[in-house]
Amino acid sequence: MERTINVFDKRNNKLVISYPIILSGVNYEPSLQEYFDLAFENLVQDGLANEDDKEYYYFKSE
Repeated sequence: MERTINVFDKRNNKLVISYPIILSGVNYEPSLQEYFDLAFENLVQDGLANEDDKEYYYFKSE
């Protein structure tokens, strides 16, 4: 299932980036937390956040 996850910075409530995230499996329904975790991993890999800064971000699903 694909969801668009919007990543916001808590310090200024601004949208940082949106990621289309696809998670799927046989007889498996991914949780929203799994989508959010993957979006944060992407944020770190893209150099937009440090691994230790997750507390500064919040996520919304479209």
